[in-house]
Amino acid sequence: MNTRLHAAFGWLILGMLPGGSASLLAKDTPPAPAEASAEVNSPPEAAPESDLPVPVLPSHFENFISHSPFVRTLNLSETLALRGIAEINGEMVATLYNRETKKSVLVTAKEANAERMQLMEINESADPFGVDLIGVSATIAVAGEEVELKFDPERIAPQPKNSHGKSHGGPSSSSSDSKEHKGPSPQDIERYKALPPEKQEKLREYIRQTMQRYPDMSREERGNMIRGAMTRLVDGGDISMPPPSSQGGSTTPSPTAQPSSSSSRDSSDRGRDRDRR
Repeated sequence: MNTRLHAAFGWLILGMLPGGSASLLAKDTPPAPAEASAEVNSPPEAAPESDLPVPVLPSHFENFISHSPFVRTLNLSETLALRGIAEINGEMVATLYNRETKKSVLVTAKEANAERMQLMEINESADPFGVDLIGVSATIAVAGEEVELKFDPERIAPQPKNSHGKSHGGPSSSSSDSKEHKGPSPQDIERYKALPPEKQEKLREYIRQTMQRYPDMSREERGNMIRGAMTRLVDGGDISMPPPSSQGGSTTPSPTAQPSSSSSRDSSDRGRDRDRR
């Protein structure tokens, strides 16, 4: 009897609690391990991937354009040589000689040429007379690499090893001429320095025009032209710029001069010599 009363009283208490026995059973039942870990360490949702390819931009190829893997690296100082410099329409232009292809290449500072060469700097000689560009160098940029090229007459126009009619023992006339005509003599430089500033500027312009219009002229012929022009300026005469080179031949032009006292004296002396004969 007592046992039944205790059981009935227990069920009565459970019924009076809020939520009933279901809430107690829910509180006593632990959650499943998988559900608990999913609630605690749930990763963020990944962004949906696009099926379209990534666009290709020109900036992706900048390194390939400046450093092409298909270009053979050469010793530029051995392959190229400075052949001449000129000023065209206010812009400096350098002429390079490729010893492998035997061709000349023009290089400017404004933009790179087809061979991707660009003129960076010209270091002119300290000699104001500057007949043969001795001591002149140019800095050239090729595919991101800079190289300094110097004027070397023997590299752009090498002399033959054996001349016709000359013995192998003695020096050839070509080698002796190259030593004699390396540049202006000390007497030429002194005569140049003795000129007034306006005549020095006129002679320098004459030299620039000569090198620009006759780039293939030999050093001896160019030196004779400039020395003749300087002689006329020293004697009180005047000179005009050399005419443009003709494509038909390689005739050496002579500096055009106005009549001077020295030329008149030379003509009178020749007349007296003819009278004596």
